[in-house]
Amino acid sequence: MSDPYWKEHLKPCPFCGATARIETFMNREFVACDHKKNCLIKPDTFDLTYDYSIRKIVNAWNRRKDGDGE
Repeated sequence: MSDPYWKEHLKPCPFCGATARIETFMNREFVACDHKKNCLIKPDTFDLTYDYSIRKIVNAWNRRKDGDGE
């Protein structure tokens, strides 16, 4: 599992505002919406797991249209 630092720095889902979480599937870590607010989009970063570190994946999740993010 990734460093807890990343869990503390995840922004909420950009579509529904629910918390985000780091999940593991097939030995790959990715960020996903927690879906507690019945998010219709259900975004995640699983497609990025083949090419990027968890740091880059978290940064991609945190990036917003206005350029905010690391």
